[in-house]
Amino acid sequence: HQVFYDVNLRKNYYEKEWIEKSLCQSSIVKLNDREALIISELLFGQTLKQEKLAELICREYDLSIVCITHGKNGSSVYRNGKLEKVAGINGPVADTVGGGDSYSAGFLFSYLCGTSIYEAAEFAEILGNFVVSQSGAVPKYPKWLEKEIENLKYKIKK
Repeated sequence: HQVFYDVNLRKNYYEKEWIEKSLCQSSIVKLNDREALIISELLFGQTLKQEKLAELICREYDLSIVCITHGKNGSSVYRNGKLEKVAGINGPVADTVGGGDSYSAGFLFSYLCGTSIYEAAEFAEILGNFVVSQSGAVPKYPKWLEKEIENLKYKIKK
């Protein structure tokens, strides 16, 4: 089974021990650029390049996938020693609330439908970009996005 951990650090309300325990229980982890810097310093005592950080946390905590989001600059996904960058979508930003959560939901939904991690991250970018282009964290999906979701669901049945 797969366990997803969205690091989601808030201000100074976290402890190294909590993060380590969560990583030990997880197989997929998602963090943003700021969280990557904090985790790097906290767990390894230095600022690491993101690819090296992903490599080390995969090895040390037996993770299979690391997703690092870069806001409007897209995201990176790491698996089996390879970091792939996924382009961001340059769209309007109305409200960033829900952006990271929608990325996580889009990634997991797509990945569990059977796509590659790169394709899952591409769909996560589409969903995250749509959510931040709207006011509120749970906007109504337009028909084109509903069709994308249905196409992914169809992959499960194959």
